[in-house]
Amino acid sequence: MTMSFRAQLIDEAEHLHLYRVDLEGGTRVAHFVLDEKDEKIFESDSSGHPRQGGVLSIASGEFSSPPKEGEGDEGGFRREDFKSSAAHVAYQWKKEGRPPAEVIKYFG
Repeated sequence: MTMSFRAQLIDEAEHLHLYRVDLEGGTRVAHFVLDEKDEKIFESDSSGHPRQGGVLSIASGEFSSPPKEGEGDEGGFRREDFKSSAAHVAYQWKKEGRPPAEVIKYFG
């Protein structure tokens, strides 16, 4: 599991919000989209297009993922990294009532 991450809002279009996630001080970079309308967060490429990867349902808290482990194509998310960073962004969204501009967490 990652020891730190920084999720930064980099683009928005209506109810979709694209985040760049720097993992381990920027040694790995990944992206996800917060979809306010469908109340979910899904892995994406740097342009916001969905990738085959994790999906977190904010409404139910359920996580789904394809049956693979390891890193994504761009050195991106490991399964646990996605779950952790997406859950923290979802929590801030619910708490603030709007997509957070930035979420930074250090573990460990």
